[in-house]
Amino acid sequence: SRARLDGELITIGALADRIGGLVEIVGQHSHLMLRSRSQLLDLVDGALDEKGSSALKRYDAAWTELKDLLARREALGGDEARLHRELDLLRYQVREISSANLQPGEDENLETEAQRLRNIEAIADLISDSLGISERLAEDSGELVARLRKVADLDPTAKELPGHAEELAVLLSELTRKLRDSAENLEVDPGRTEEVEARLNLIGDLKRKYGRTIADVEAFASEARRRLEELEKLLSEASGIETAVSHARSHVEEAGAVLTEARRRAAERIVEEARSHFKDLAMAEATISFEFSPVEPGPRGTDQIQLLFSSDPRLAPGPLARVASGGELSRLTLALSLPTRSTAAPTMVFDEVDSGIGGATALEMGRKLASLAKEVQVMCVTHLPQIAAHAERHYVVRRSDGMATVERLEGEERVAEIARMQVGLPGRSAGLEAAAALLEEARASQ
Repeated sequence: SRARLDGELITIGALADRIGGLVEIVGQHSHLMLRSRSQLLDLVDGALDEKGSSALKRYDAAWTELKDLLARREALGGDEARLHRELDLLRYQVREISSANLQPGEDENLETEAQRLRNIEAIADLISDSLGISERLAEDSGELVARLRKVADLDPTAKELPGHAEELAVLLSELTRKLRDSAENLEVDPGRTEEVEARLNLIGDLKRKYGRTIADVEAFASEARRRLEELEKLLSEASGIETAVSHARSHVEEAGAVLTEARRRAAERIVEEARSHFKDLAMAEATISFEFSPVEPGPRGTDQIQLLFSSDPRLAPGPLARVASGGELSRLTLALSLPTRSTAAPTMVFDEVDSGIGGATALEMGRKLASLAKEVQVMCVTHLPQIAAHAERHYVVRRSDGMATVERLEGEERVAEIARMQVGLPGRSAGLEAAAALLEEARASQ
């Protein structure tokens, strides 16, 4: 009802997540190795021969190849038609921007020219008026120079004035010349106006679609070209990937079929050796078999395995989870673990493994548990001295006043406890002698 990890209360689910792969609890109410289909696969795969192990590696390689190809295909987005639509759009966008042949700063220059062209007539009138004024001023500037020279002759302090007047005359002459050139070159060209306006409209459309400036539009085009190349490469591989996926599926199916046969052979060997332990475990009439059924290929293969059991040859075998008792499940797990030396966890806890047995059968079970303990750590809750005597370490659980204590027994204390388990009389010499003999027999059998 309560679980703790490192002293802190946690949920049963959290405990299972943390230690589920470390401890296998074998008991009537446990999630048993023999009821888990994935762990049954582990059991069978642990018994594969060399040829079977090669078949497992071959399947793993085929599945990895298929998985990698499926991941590459997923990179296409899983919708080739959608990618073709994206490809067409990118081609249009790149073509539209490239054909515009945009130049840096072009839009600013065109805006300046457009403003001039829109006001050309007003500009022409103003230049004409300005030219007339400038010409009159230029003519008057000669008279101005002559007068100031006379002033300079009469007044030495005014000697600089003629020079200023001459500079003004030169500036007016140059201004008049430029105004005359502007007037001659100023032509109203409706065609150029339309050309500039059309170009500005084109650039405006591109900026509305792809960016606020010409630089933004060019950056968009650069990224579109990169994506275009990427899509073209992916789509050029698409048909090849589909072919490769098809071939990889075939390889997985072929490797799966070979692995299934290898697993069937391993399962037969497990069953054959497990049956040799049934008589010793008081299950002489029991039968077991592995039932294989195909499933879609996956990382574990193409097999689903179920263990069928019957405690009596007159009864039809059924799924283990429905027809086996808790004691039978424990003994079956022991019988199957011995030939394979393969368990779901490095620690196995057996509860009710001694249900319904005693005498020589219990002794044999003790030997088998000790044999299994050479491969994995085994903990066993038992009331039978024949089983307890085979343990390397013996602990007793005592309850008093609502408290439970666990104590390790050694030496004479262990002999007394074995005697108590045998006859209920731990202090009697006969009981102690029998317990000592049982312990000695257990040590000798190991």
